[in-house]
Amino acid sequence: MPVSLPDNQKDGLGDASPALSGKETLQDAQKMEYRATVLEAEGKEIESLQLMESALQVRCKELGTNTTSGSLLGETCDAAERVVMKCNVLGVKSFKESKYDVAAALLDYAIELTGEKSFPLREDDARRRRLLGVTLNNYGCMERHRGHFTLAIEYMQRSMECTGQQSPVAFLNISAIQTQLRLCEDAVESAMSAIRCLGPNPEDPSLLVVAHHNLAMALELIDPSRAYEEYSNALRLAHEVIGKKSEVTKTVEGNMQRFMQVAQGKHKASFRC
Repeated sequence: MPVSLPDNQKDGLGDASPALSGKETLQDAQKMEYRATVLEAEGKEIESLQLMESALQVRCKELGTNTTSGSLLGETCDAAERVVMKCNVLGVKSFKESKYDVAAALLDYAIELTGEKSFPLREDDARRRRLLGVTLNNYGCMERHRGHFTLAIEYMQRSMECTGQQSPVAFLNISAIQTQLRLCEDAVESAMSAIRCLGPNPEDPSLLVVAHHNLAMALELIDPSRAYEEYSNALRLAHEVIGKKSEVTKTVEGNMQRFMQVAQGKHKASFRC
């Protein structure tokens, strides 16, 4: 089932994917996929997605019920994964531009493609679950972006349940939302879970910086002295692994300065009393 965009987003898109006749072959699917890459390079992302969808339909028809053909099944699942990831990329881009109807349509379609009974990804359950986890996490990010914090946490938790793996990125997102909701103890727990998942030498060390930063923010109201220690840890790590000019480093510095100013103000007020 092709993704259905709101009418006000369809204007001027053109007809990149004409109706299929049912006689298309794998060669036709390959031509569509090549044309899709050309359209993407031209910045015509929706038209590119439409062609990728058409190519996937042709591949599914050609595969049919012959799932014993390992190479053909693998190629069809690869095509499905490309469509799912394209929906996610465009969905994230859309919600960051506050085009929530478009983003929801794209992410809903990605969820449909990764459903338990959805062909062809049902034939590769590990891949299906991984892609569904990515989509649910991005859905959570969208809900956070539009202020639906409780719903955002639910999507992110479902993301980890789906994959059966604990994700440091999901824990970081959840901790940030819990801090916004003033669920400080829960936020501390989530940030600590992220740190445990990352370990001392993560592949992306900037995530460890963010984890200590999020932990510091969560601790501000319940343990200020420890919050200061965690801000110091985050800033030290930031200088060591991502540099002083990084936007992440600047965010850590800014929040640490704000925290110290607030703490000093409280100390002065207490002294006057």
